[in-house]
Amino acid sequence: MVLYFMNKTKDHKEYIGTIQTFFMINCLYTTIFRIYKGILLYEHMPIIIIGIIGIIIGGLLAKKLIDHLDVDLVKKLTYVMIGISGVANLL
Repeated sequence: MVLYFMNKTKDHKEYIGTIQTFFMINCLYTTIFRIYKGILLYEHMPIIIIGIIGIIIGGLLAKKLIDHLDVDLVKKLTYVMIGISGVANLL
């Protein structure tokens, strides 16, 4: 989805907003689904809340940094991170 949105958005602000919205919806859906299926229990809530706080802080930082980011560098780093993630999944 990262690459898809990178190619379908007009500029980096639209890209950041789109990808953040996608991951927020995805995270909410999978969390609710896991709670419904009994995979996530009440005991896991403190960790989930810490994760939510981290996501909010990351979003706020991205909002402040977006005008200062080098778009080409961000694209290159995105490809590097996708490559690392792919190798990690293979291992």
